[in-house]
Amino acid sequence: SESGPVIEAQLDSPGINLDALAPPRSETAKDAQSKPAAGGEKEAWRQWPLPVTGRIAVRSDFVQRGRYRVAPVAATLSLEQRRAHLDLEQAQLCGISLPLTLEATPQGYSASARIVAQKQQLEETAECLSGERVAITGVYDLNADISTQGRLAELPKNLKGTVRGDMRDGKVMKFPLLGNILSMTNVASLMKEDGPRLDDRGFPYRALTVAGHFEDGRFIVEEGSFLSDALGLAANGWISVTDYSSRLTVLVAPFSRLDELVRKVPLVGYIIGGTFTSVPVGVSGDIRDPLVVPLGPGAVTSQVLGIFERTLKLPARLITPVEGK
Repeated sequence: SESGPVIEAQLDSPGINLDALAPPRSETAKDAQSKPAAGGEKEAWRQWPLPVTGRIAVRSDFVQRGRYRVAPVAATLSLEQRRAHLDLEQAQLCGISLPLTLEATPQGYSASARIVAQKQQLEETAECLSGERVAITGVYDLNADISTQGRLAELPKNLKGTVRGDMRDGKVMKFPLLGNILSMTNVASLMKEDGPRLDDRGFPYRALTVAGHFEDGRFIVEEGSFLSDALGLAANGWISVTDYSSRLTVLVAPFSRLDELVRKVPLVGYIIGGTFTSVPVGVSGDIRDPLVVPLGPGAVTSQVLGIFERTLKLPARLITPVEGK
């Protein structure tokens, strides 16, 4: 056309291995690509107007990059002189459907995704997303509505939206955050010696919930809870989306020493004055293997107690936080 080449194409493939198409670059090539563009920012694409316009439809059984495989994939790329729009109509990563839209213009990028999963198996998803750092079974529901915009380097920091994941009826074999909490002396002393452990047999749980929103490059944990016959946890705080650093306040309530009647009928326990011991701890550092330290009772906020009351079905006034050791 008068404005240049126009393309209308459809690509069908049994599979695309991006590692084979783009093998590891030499250090020189990496250094050259890492140099910032004019204005001090590194960008993936700076050639505007685009040399080609039109529409490309892609369907592939899978797209592989490193250990991540998206399968199947159906997407449409629309190209205009000063706009490129990608509509990812069908894609599954780690067992999660990821409908995504991505747009690029000379001013920057924007992306949005609406993710809904119901009654999915947790084991494959947890292992895939965590790189085998977490091994947990069960069934989960996931709802996420997220978006971002800005220059390429700004996209993680500018994430907005909400996420809620509800997991239930499974076992935890490997989970560094939970393992580090259970290994604390003051928590371990309140657990039964023959109680569940994080090993090949698994730590049975009834419910695990994480809910929050993105803000200033962090995922704000509004509500985190873990419920099993042996242990209850309530947490809030934040986790960085760029370097995995974290700061959480967690209230740990071992149920091993709690009278069975009080545990099953909390209202009766409250009326007769029954209480049980809980331990507040602080979580910081890389969330993939965090540092866990004891906190004083004053660290237990009304928000954390509220999480206990809502998710663990225990009146907040029944809980007696003790000084960590």
